Amino acid sequence: MKNLFVTIVFAFFVMVTFGQEISKNVQWRLNPILKSVEVNEDEKKALIVAIEKFQKNEMEFRAANDPSKQEERKLNGKQYLSEVKRILGNERFNKWRQDTRKKNKS
Repeated sequence: MKNLFVTIVFAFFVMVTFGQEISKNVQWRLNPILKSVEVNEDEKKALIVAIEKFQKNEMEFRAANDPSKQEERKLNGKQYLSEVKRILGNERFNKWRQDTRKKNKS
């Protein structure tokens, strides 16, 4: 009985620990923003939600492999950028975009 209890507690903590990890894809999009501009915890959480939403939609479009979905993919990208702009504000959004463009040129 004691072993069962220990196993259940261990499983619970494993689920909690791994459930809160940010995926590598989200981290890949989030890191350039965090390196470019300062964000608080609430903004960081909102950015994570926006990135996850964008990536979920993007994966659905790619899985469908339908050429007619290209307009929806473009709209998804625009919605993602407008959501990031809403979270960061114009000044920080523009700084992040400029830093991203500089990095891509080099």
